Parts: sequence; C-alpha cells; structure tokens
Amino acid sequence: MRCKNGSVACLIGVLLVCVVFCACNNNGSADSASDIRKRDNLTLVKYLKLVDEQYVLDISEEDAIKLGVSKESYRSACEDIVRENANILKIKEEGGNYSLEDPQEHMEDYKRAEEEYLKEFHGDL
Repeated sequence: MRCKNGSVACLIGVLLVCVVFCACNNNGSADSASDIRKRDNLTLVKYLKLVDEQYVLDISEEDAIKLGVSKESYRSACEDIVRENANILKIKEEGGNYSLEDPQEHMEDYKRAEEEYLKEFHGDL
C-alpha cells in the first residue's frame, strides 16, 4: 500500500511538529508512545515527496515496517497526508493562495532533528 492522495504545504509542518516536539509527562521524561511516533516520523519524512502538487509518502507499509516504523505511525502519517492534501485542494478550488514546498529540499533540517533525537534519547551511539 502506498499513501498517495491529495495536495499540501502544511504537511511538512505536520510531520515536523511530530518530529521536533515530543510530548512529555509531568516529570519531564519522554512518553514512550510519543517517542516511538517521533522516531517513526524521522524515518518517514525521508520518503515524503511532492508529486504533481500532491504530497506523497513514497514507501509501502511493508517497507516502512521493515525499517522499524510501527504500523500505527505509518497509517497515521498516511491519514495526515490525505487530510492535509484535501485541505490544500479545497483552498485551491476556492481560489486561495498557497505554496507547496518540496520536503526533499529540507533534508538537512530532518538530519539535524534526527541527530538531536539520537543524542537526547540514546546518548552517544
């Protein structure tokens, strides 16, 4: 299954928000579910592409799982993509202004976020 529907600029933000911010419990330690989601999004964002004014997660669920992404994170990312693509399509149909950024142009930002995540949660590997 490939997640290929719709069109978005906010999608990069959706995945980056999940990547950059980790929900913490009251004592400041990372919540395990949000830690998993953050790790998974760091992997998935590498496969986020802009194709014909649509954002596409260009990896199958099976391949994502092989890379260590949970089924839940994969499906949630696909749902986010479909929802955000629909929002952009609606703006386009209503004649609104929008701009789409190619997520692949931001790979250095993702790499830095991944390095910070690894330092924060796994120390020096």
